[in-house]
Amino acid sequence: MATQANLIATYQSNPSLQNRYTQQEYLDMFGFGAPATTTTTTPATTTTPAATTGIQNIIGQNLNQGGGGGGVPTSPAGLTQDFMTATQERQNRLTNPGKVASFIGDFIPQQRDIGEMIRSGQVDTRLSSGLPLGISGMVAKALPDNYYNMSLGDQVFTQAMSGYTGPTVFGENTSGLQKDPFGLNVRSGFGNYAEAVGKDFASLSESLTGRLADKYGVEFDEETGMYIGANAKIANDMTKMMRTKFKFRKDQLAAKNKLDAQIKAAEAERQRQAELQRKIAAEAAAGKSLSQIGRENFTGEGQAFQAGNIGKSSFTGGKVKDTGGVPGGKYGSPRKDGGLMYADGGRVYLYNRLK
Repeated sequence: MATQANLIATYQSNPSLQNRYTQQEYLDMFGFGAPATTTTTTPATTTTPAATTGIQNIIGQNLNQGGGGGGVPTSPAGLTQDFMTATQERQNRLTNPGKVASFIGDFIPQQRDIGEMIRSGQVDTRLSSGLPLGISGMVAKALPDNYYNMSLGDQVFTQAMSGYTGPTVFGENTSGLQKDPFGLNVRSGFGNYAEAVGKDFASLSESLTGRLADKYGVEFDEETGMYIGANAKIANDMTKMMRTKFKFRKDQLAAKNKLDAQIKAAEAERQRQAELQRKIAAEAAAGKSLSQIGRENFTGEGQAFQAGNIGKSSFTGGKVKDTGGVPGGKYGSPRKDGGLMYADGGRVYLYNRLK
């Protein structure tokens, strides 16, 4: 993240920014509302941007649209779109690995897609976790990664937001680390991305609905992400960066809530299936026939014994599985997945709400 001092240095060395914004208006776009203590440089008359040091800013620059060799996108909206595309493509690759990746996965454990993580209910652990305690601890200390200390929900969200190493609103990302369009590290030694997103959203909401709304004499509509009122146009123009960031964080939190709900539902389904297995095993041990057990437990729409399936194979409704308690015993599973999401292998589109 850029500090206020870095942003001021960038502003004071860039005549293009000085001609377009006051220093405080520029700081407002990044959420720094306190008046700056550094004296503002008098705007230069030349229109050619001066050479800068530190952070290379993209605001107001006539740069190529899009990422990957085409230059830095001209707007935060372009960056967020690139971010969404990169993260979705990564999930697609994890869900449907190519032949080489599949071959490597037979020997070296690979990152699971978020669908598999949710279905399993198991958090990711370090590959070094199987080493003796002392050695494992040394590896963790030498290569800190707070990801392995997170809950399943936070790990799933982190994985869903991973895959983008392109430019940010502060310029090209030369670190090689995965950052979001606004410069926040997605994965780090000591941070928690899900928590950071939540805190950033709360801070943005407070500034947009409070200090900045008062400054321009307008009202902020959190649903649309726009100001309304007599001075709405200037307020919206001067806060475009913050409002884009606000909507991006809002949609991220909506995705987090969606994933958390699916994790909860998957856990409930695993418990239901475990209880069903225990019930079937007990009934088989009590002498009930497999046909009777199947009819009692799998009758209903979408299940093996729904109307129309009677007289056909008893197990046409789903996969045939071992009963678990009876050697050689089989039963037909329901057709529907119930609470088991990601039936297509983990492909989930989290950004339907983003425009």
